[in-house]
Amino acid sequence: MQNSLIVSNIMISSVATDTFGKSGMNIIFALLAKEEITEDLLQLIVLKKLRSKIPELMEALRGELTETQANKIRIALDNFFNLSEKITKIKALRSPSRTVVRRGLLIIF
Repeated sequence: MQNSLIVSNIMISSVATDTFGKSGMNIIFALLAKEEITEDLLQLIVLKKLRSKIPELMEALRGELTETQANKIRIALDNFFNLSEKITKIKALRSPSRTVVRRGLLIIF
């Protein structure tokens, strides 16, 4: 995803410490939805310390996300969310461990 952003001259990483944190992802989702990125929109979707950097973010977001790059990001996000869902399902399949203490020994089943 980062490569698609860079190719599109969208430099979230030059302002935000975590491009894929909550604020960064909110920006990416707005870009994918073809929202016009304005200071007012950024005030709504950017969180905490990054709000003080909105003028810098406006400059960093002057690039243009082409449909090809947007589709690459959508595919990457789809893969990420799909994998996250599968990990959650695998974790749910694990049987809860039982612990028993016998004669001072901790036994985990």
